[in-house]
Amino acid sequence: MTSDPNRVLVTQLGFIPYLKAALPAELHKRLIGVGNDRKADFNVDLTASFYTAATANIFTMLVLPIAFTIATQVDIYGCDGQPFAAATKPWGHAQEQDYMSKMAVAHRVHPGFWQRNYAEELMSYYDDMEDLLTVAEKAGRTVRNRTPSYVPALAKRFCPPV
Repeated sequence: MTSDPNRVLVTQLGFIPYLKAALPAELHKRLIGVGNDRKADFNVDLTASFYTAATANIFTMLVLPIAFTIATQVDIYGCDGQPFAAATKPWGHAQEQDYMSKMAVAHRVHPGFWQRNYAEELMSYYDDMEDLLTVAEKAGRTVRNRTPSYVPALAKRFCPPV
């Protein structure tokens, strides 16, 4: 962030105080906090209303709304998801050793995090993704998923790169 004076950091509004505490003062003016609304419909134009719908996934809550705000065509890569039958823990499909060793620490430090209904969370994510992409398409955005995905909304928009 410090090497490029045009670079900004966009995050949830609630994280701004923590980032200001952690970053040098000269970077504070480059922080952008976007509000979330739990009752809001999906917003694909942050220039009209500066909030996003609060979801349980950063991709549907912040990343895609920002992408739809700055581009009329959004290509999605690497959002592979996992089969619904394997929905036993978040990121369970990421079996790389380094990641799994970090998860072992997370299990010890935050045991309550793992006592959740992952199948329900995955269905909610699937629904949010479909709803968000539908809103974006109705607003004139083109969405192309460029890599295979278990996420139904992305699977039906699969368009491999040529």
